[in-house]
Amino acid sequence: MGFILKQCYKKYTSFVLCACMGACLITNASESDLNDPLDSAPKPTPTTQNLPNKDKNIAKDSKPKPESTKEMDRVIMEVGNMDDFVAVQKNFPWIRSVGLVMVSFDDGSFRSGFGLLLPQNLFLTSAELGHNASAYPKNILLKMRDESAGNLICLAELRLKAIDKVQGLSLFEVSGYTDDYCNLRSQSYYHNKILTKNAYDIAKSKPVRTNDYYTVTTTFNAPNISLITRKNTNKLPIKNEQKVIFGRPFFSKDGQLLGMATLPSNAISPVIVSHKDIKNFLCSLDKSGFFVSGYVQELCRP
Repeated sequence: MGFILKQCYKKYTSFVLCACMGACLITNASESDLNDPLDSAPKPTPTTQNLPNKDKNIAKDSKPKPESTKEMDRVIMEVGNMDDFVAVQKNFPWIRSVGLVMVSFDDGSFRSGFGLLLPQNLFLTSAELGHNASAYPKNILLKMRDESAGNLICLAELRLKAIDKVQGLSLFEVSGYTDDYCNLRSQSYYHNKILTKNAYDIAKSKPVRTNDYYTVTTTFNAPNISLITRKNTNKLPIKNEQKVIFGRPFFSKDGQLLGMATLPSNAISPVIVSHKDIKNFLCSLDKSGFFVSGYVQELCRP
């Protein structure tokens, strides 16, 4: 064990690598409540104003509220009702790449949040879901959507592979498979199909400049696509009394990854770390000599 830990921690200063034996050291963690403001906070009435024509048939028919555009940092607009999930995902295909992780820790505490499924059975999320003070993740379950329905269903069991609290990101990997009710079972064609087809390839995503950040809300049935319009700031548009579900990915209208909600060590409130920060996190692991996957090697060694 000493040799494994020595090899893992050699050269690493800002992030912690977790060996397959589950040994990892996590310090200086912060507590956080993971209530979701995009689920529970009052939203402006949906409108089709300024939306592309192909999205106008998705938004709810209602009168727009002019006052909602006065504070652009605070606009949260529901633009996609998921009554017809098959139709909506044609406009927002990345919704199938967004998963929900449920983490229980060895001290009995529990956290949940969003994240992004990557190729080769990797799952990217916030560092807040990889630690809870001094507690280690004990059980991590992943829920995903398939192309036929909007409901999140249990798919796999995860384990922590690496965490960087400076950047506020963590990386999980699939360690087992489950049935729809989260009971462990052997891998099936269905598992392989979801993990392969739903994976989001960061290498094919191009950083773009935009004020419109699209994300998926609700953690259970009938998910919605919401639009947050932001000014030139990386802080999340939430009020101090609100909380955030960490790990929520944000995309441009055409599906380019913009960033992920997290809490870096130097931030006093949740922010959206950029596409560049996410790639730097993955490539810092690769450059340090820690083998993540063939996908990460190809991403970081063009």
